[in-house]
Amino acid sequence: MTQKIRNFDQMPSLARLPWRLIKTFFRKGVDEALPTDIFQLKNIEIDAQHLAAYQKVCGFERSDQLPLTYLHVLAFKLQIEMLLDDGCDFPLLGLVHIDNEITRHKPLSAGDRYELQCRFGPLENHRKGKLITLLLEAYVDGELVLEGRATNLCRMANPEFDASATPSIAPLSVERRPLNNEAERWKLGADLGRRYAKVSGDRNPIHLWKSTAKLLGFKRQIIHGMWSKARLCAAIEPQLGDGPVRVRTEFKQPIFLPGKVHFYQAETANGCRVEIWDTQASRVHLVGIFEQL
Repeated sequence: MTQKIRNFDQMPSLARLPWRLIKTFFRKGVDEALPTDIFQLKNIEIDAQHLAAYQKVCGFERSDQLPLTYLHVLAFKLQIEMLLDDGCDFPLLGLVHIDNEITRHKPLSAGDRYELQCRFGPLENHRKGKLITLLLEAYVDGELVLEGRATNLCRMANPEFDASATPSIAPLSVERRPLNNEAERWKLGADLGRRYAKVSGDRNPIHLWKSTAKLLGFKRQIIHGMWSKARLCAAIEPQLGDGPVRVRTEFKQPIFLPGKVHFYQAETANGCRVEIWDTQASRVHLVGIFEQL
């Protein structure tokens, strides 16, 4: 079946998000419905100031090449529009981003104009609920230059879960201890979530202030998973060149702000493996794989 394309003349606004969010509180996921349309925005010009602000807050060097994670940030409002759509049977608030994969096929220049297409992947079962997958494709002059997959957990009762079934995406393994003894220490300020929210548009209350995070069950605010992934890319991308590359990350445990974490990396046959742990090496926050294709 051919999917209907829903074209946008400009990036959707989040100005009315709080009011639209209220409507999703009553969704229960019982009907397991997701929109089948492709949400599309063409002719996107890169804002040099926004790019520079993003590079700064995530630790990238100033460059006219887009970071691996940048188009994911540009697509954020389109993907929120998908989740707010009346055809979506799942609540927006409470979704947990647990896995993210980005594949870059071509160098990403800030001088190009981009077309973004976003859609839902198949709904999947999880022992704690349902997995909702958001897919992204980015084009330049009709050529696919980047693909993205963001997997989110919607917590709910799921009697359909079969523990013996093979998952469509195999989880990344992790040992009881870090990769090696060569840790790079990252110190994260209390305002990091607010600074990242300003450039990303993701103003989920769990990332902003201790008070707003506590209302939603966290002891303090936590940093966005996509900031952690971007910070990894800032550390690893210069080693990989501008050829085709894939980076997949699993978000294991939240990183509270302010905080300190240790970053580890180890070479693999065609890239590297990365991990973020707490400073006692007792709690893993993130694991990831970079692959040159």
